Amino acid sequence: MKTKMITKLSPLFVALSLASTSAFAGELTSFKSEVKLNDYKEGAQKTEGTLAVGTYKINDTFSFHFDVDKDYTAKNKASEDSVATEGWDTQFYISQSAGSFAGMDLSLNYFVRYDASWEADTGANSSYTAQYIFSPVFDTSIKIADNDYYFTIELWGQGGESDKGSLQDVSGAETNFYFGGPLSDNWSFDLAWYNFDYYNTDTDEYDYQIGTEDYLTYTQKLNDNLSFALESYYEAYYTPETEETLNYGHIKPIIKYKKKLGEDFSMHASVGYTAVSYANGNWSNNELEIAAGFSF
Repeated sequence: MKTKMITKLSPLFVALSLASTSAFAGELTSFKSEVKLNDYKEGAQKTEGTLAVGTYKINDTFSFHFDVDKDYTAKNKASEDSVATEGWDTQFYISQSAGSFAGMDLSLNYFVRYDASWEADTGANSSYTAQYIFSPVFDTSIKIADNDYYFTIELWGQGGESDKGSLQDVSGAETNFYFGGPLSDNWSFDLAWYNFDYYNTDTDEYDYQIGTEDYLTYTQKLNDNLSFALESYYEAYYTPETEETLNYGHIKPIIKYKKKLGEDFSMHASVGYTAVSYANGNWSNNELEIAAGFSF
């Protein structure tokens, strides 16, 4: 599994195998393929190719979800020691509709994640992480002032392994809460509150951490195909035992283009520029993001 050939082919082979075994029934309800380029001020450049992300409905109870990404990070022009790297970032899961509980829709999700990376030119310094996850999700909608808002509770239990070879390396649990929806015709928000408890191999114990990830977005339609968005983002994590706090944020204007090429098929593109960003007390800017792809 740690050889270069298997590391490169495993996720794509798994995706195609799972898709083929389900091909006799159900329907593909969503699919997207996209290429995204991030160009950073410090000289780094990353390309993320989303080969396939979507949902295959097996029947009224079960759905198969897939996300297969191929990443490439170019050698940093500002660092002589930097090397180009590439890798896989993949996720597959089965979602089972399990009725309702306490007035909320309940689904049971069974995940397999596989991430791998290596030096692009030589294949050296390869590493991988595999995660096996069970996640019950409780979901409902809340109406406030004639607007519908979503509210979600996500439970998360995980075991896994890395190239270190221990199932305990990436084991842990989470209890997460999500809330969001429209504030007006142009403004919307998405809030997330995380509670983590994961095994720390450096200290041989589980570490507890809380976090939040929040968006406030302004969107203005310019014409049938073009729209403008202003994305405000904030992310923070706190570790009670060490009293360490990490903070991140940005403000990013984005121009989006989407054109229908058929009843269910469309192409899209976007250009975003991080006008202001913040990371643990340091302010920066000048991150360009370009994306293009198609979906149905």
